[in-house]
Amino acid sequence: ADKFNSNRRKNAERLLEGLGGIKGLLLPIIKDNNNHVFHQFTIRITEEFKTSRQEFMDYLKSHGVGCGVYYPKPLHLHPHFMDMGYKKGDFPVSERMSEQVLSLPVHPSLSDENMDYIIKVIRDYVR
Repeated sequence: ADKFNSNRRKNAERLLEGLGGIKGLLLPIIKDNNNHVFHQFTIRITEEFKTSRQEFMDYLKSHGVGCGVYYPKPLHLHPHFMDMGYKKGDFPVSERMSEQVLSLPVHPSLSDENMDYIIKVIRDYVR
C-alpha cells in the first residue's frame, strides 16, 4: 500500500507541475503538513476553460487518456435522499461542483512517460 500511495503521489505531483496555470482548470490543493494519497486526481473545469467538460473528456479519450466523472450528481439529488425533500437548487455550490469535476489518471502503475503524455495531450488542447 505504501508503494502504491507513493507512486500515486509522484504521479499527482507530476500533473500538478505540468498542468499549473491553465485558465479554467482548477487543480487539487495540497495543504502543508498533509499527506494526500490521491486515490483520485480530481480537477475542476470551470466556465473560464476553453470548452465544456464533455468536449474535453471526449478529446482526452480520443487520445487514449482515461478520465471520468465519479460524482456526476450531488448527494442531495441521489434517489436515496429523495424522501428528505431536497430538490435541485437547494445546494447550488454542490450542484455546480458536480458539473465541473473530472478525474485524471494517477494509477500507481503509470510511468513517467505515461504522465508526460497525459500532460502533453492536455497542454496541446489548451494551445
